Amino acid sequence: IALIEGGEDQTTFFVVQGEDNMTLTRNGQFEINERRELRTSTGEFVLDVNNQRIVIPEGEEMSVSKDGIITDRLGNEIAQIQVRTVFGDDRSNLIKSQNAQFEYDGNIADLGIGGFEMEQGTIETSNVSMSNQLVELMNVQKRFQASSKVMNIFDNVFSSRGFTWGY
Repeated sequence: IALIEGGEDQTTFFVVQGEDNMTLTRNGQFEINERRELRTSTGEFVLDVNNQRIVIPEGEEMSVSKDGIITDRLGNEIAQIQVRTVFGDDRSNLIKSQNAQFEYDGNIADLGIGGFEMEQGTIETSNVSMSNQLVELMNVQKRFQASSKVMNIFDNVFSSRGFTWGY
């Protein structure tokens, strides 16, 4: 499930439950465990708007609406996925945790809910272009090699002439 932002200067997260505390994640790659609980691919439980674990009834197929409501094949509501939005300067209160998660320096329940849509069947991809990063890495490496050669030339010139720095 991908989260699509609906506004400027905001980031919306799924609220999940780890072993010790609630955290925020953009990872919408969910699965259902043996107890039929919805969880992330790294094992955290996806929470509903009442801070409860979402349980999918046995034998039910689920679908997720754009506002995060999970329904069965007959359209009956099972739960609503809890999301929270971090706005602007409040991003400095996010603390990178493990498994692409963030802890919030404050109470997650106090965070607002901004404009967003969920899109089932897709997940968010990285916003980093590997090909661009590799090209940039090669350019940096070439510049370093050129600088190293210049330093070797200076070293050879000054050492062959018996040059010493004196004061």
